[in-house]
Amino acid sequence: MTPSSISPEALAAALGQFPPTAEQSAVIAAPMAPALVVAGAGSGKTETMAGRVVWLVANGFVRRDEVLGLTFTRKAAGELAERIGRRLQRLSDYERRGLLPHLGRLHAEGRLDVFPALEQAGATESERIAALEALAPVQATSDDGDALLDRPTVSTYNSFADGIVRENAVRVGRDADAVVLSESAAWLLMRRVVFASADPRLPERIERPSMIIDAALRIARDGVDNLVDLDALSAFADDFQDVLERPSDSARTTVYADVRTAAEKVGGLDVLVDLARGYDAEKRRQGVIDFSDQVAGALQIVRAHVVVAEELRSRYRVVLLDEYQDTSVVQTDLLSTVFGGTSVMAVGDPHQSIYGWRGASAGNLGDFAVAFGRDAGAAHYSLLTSWRNSSDVLRAATAVLAPLAAASPVPVGALRPRPGAPRGEVAIAVDPDVDAEADRVAAWFEGVREARAAAGRPTTGAVLVRSKKHMVRFADALGRRGIPHRILGLGGLLSTPEVVDVVSALRVIDDTRAGSSLIRLLAGPRWSIGLADLRELSQLATRLSRHDSALQPLPDAVREKMRTSADGDAGS
Repeated sequence: MTPSSISPEALAAALGQFPPTAEQSAVIAAPMAPALVVAGAGSGKTETMAGRVVWLVANGFVRRDEVLGLTFTRKAAGELAERIGRRLQRLSDYERRGLLPHLGRLHAEGRLDVFPALEQAGATESERIAALEALAPVQATSDDGDALLDRPTVSTYNSFADGIVRENAVRVGRDADAVVLSESAAWLLMRRVVFASADPRLPERIERPSMIIDAALRIARDGVDNLVDLDALSAFADDFQDVLERPSDSARTTVYADVRTAAEKVGGLDVLVDLARGYDAEKRRQGVIDFSDQVAGALQIVRAHVVVAEELRSRYRVVLLDEYQDTSVVQTDLLSTVFGGTSVMAVGDPHQSIYGWRGASAGNLGDFAVAFGRDAGAAHYSLLTSWRNSSDVLRAATAVLAPLAAASPVPVGALRPRPGAPRGEVAIAVDPDVDAEADRVAAWFEGVREARAAAGRPTTGAVLVRSKKHMVRFADALGRRGIPHRILGLGGLLSTPEVVDVVSALRVIDDTRAGSSLIRLLAGPRWSIGLADLRELSQLATRLSRHDSALQPLPDAVREKMRTSADGDAGS
């Protein structure tokens, strides 16, 4: 921070915010160079990121439209964009009055203290404007009076990559309007690839078709996310079979059962790899892409065309990366290729990594300095004051996280409670089953509500569950005690196996062409028909649909009439 710049504390007062902590101020006013921020749960990272953008704009380091913020979900992107936009709008009130260069002096004189007070008192916007007018009236606007139209860009990682691909699709021979497959469409496309495969190894697999489809789709996507060489992966499957020849520790056992099982599982990799290749070829044939293809395609473009990376660097002089611990290999490579050595600030917490199932690794936090700082390295900051939790909750969390902290790729300090934080209460209970646990939680919450109601205090709370399938049980337990509640995140109800089976049965009853639903029923747990038998059934259905009851071929005229009918001539 330069001596003449506006301090984060003065800026927070002017915008009606709480004063930042020393840790937050250090992050907000950090130099424009690569920096990694380890932000614990509830430490105000979103507030700090918004504060940094406004501080950079207020001090003239960047224009509004030279800032790029990336996060994982549209909800998180919307929240960050909303916070930044609201603060920049208030900043413009000072710009129009010519007060921006004087904020430091006004803060030192205490003349900005009125704005946090108004905010905490819930004052109206007109009251805030009146306080501004008392400092200075609005001056004549200059030609850049529409600066609010030049907003920072805040989006998801995949949306940013997709924009690169669509703007430069012609450079890599892609369709700029290619459709991104949904989860169900991707699964159905892989199903088509599996059932169309003539690979003689496929019928030998004992897994259900749905398991093969799921596994092949994961290989296809994870291969892209982790930049895996599919030839090397297939070769690994062959090399792994050597484990069966290794001597065992027991003279009575040639090959341990677990080793044989592992070899059988890994032995299917080469089949899955070929299916993944077929899936990729089918996507190209149909002109569609998968979510993983968005980032991989963007990386291909910026590596092959330096001018694209240079244009992005000139467009975005400041980059904020949220939840950096969850970025995949291909995402990290894309971002470091474009923005390495520039003003990139990554915010993350190795203890909050949730995307390991699709190739993300908190280890990328430890590699940040190499990826983005290159020869100059990167600064390191921490946000360790929790504004969300009580002191005992933090002590319990620290104890649980202690083993993880020792193995963390970056130093992670213990979270501290906010000033004046209550002590809180931590209780541990072990119940024999989910229903008993749900009833205990409901009884505890009932007691809390009654105690707070007697004191005239309202009560809100949340119940976090291990799996979506447990949500209804906890909701029922709360309902039995008359506790009003609502379930969030139950959008996956239609994807639960029981419901999917019911829906599949209804679709088959309604439409004899619902082949996908019929396959699910036949291959599911009720009948468990294997892939080889399903193929035979399909061939038999085709034959029966083209022959009469005496198994004589139908006349061409009859077959043509059947072909043009609602159900076609191939059945399900």
